[in-house]
Amino acid sequence: MSLDEQLRNEATKQVVETANGILDGKIGIIEGSRILGGLRLKVCEGNRDPDFTGFVAIDSESDHRPVGRVREHGRRMLS
Repeated sequence: MSLDEQLRNEATKQVVETANGILDGKIGIIEGSRILGGLRLKVCEGNRDPDFTGFVAIDSESDHRPVGRVREHGRRMLS
């Protein structure tokens, strides 16, 4: 297996883990969309896969919103 195939397989595993995290409620939809949008560049040929379109749109429309650790840090600062 070539290095490119190994990298693509690893990225594919990350896609599945992220999607499962979203479904399980462990990862928020915005944070998950940002992760999936980045991974599509490693998984999809030509970077255009309709399965990723919604996630890319969510990422694009919410890029001004903090998520994950940044959001939690902000909440603690406001408390």
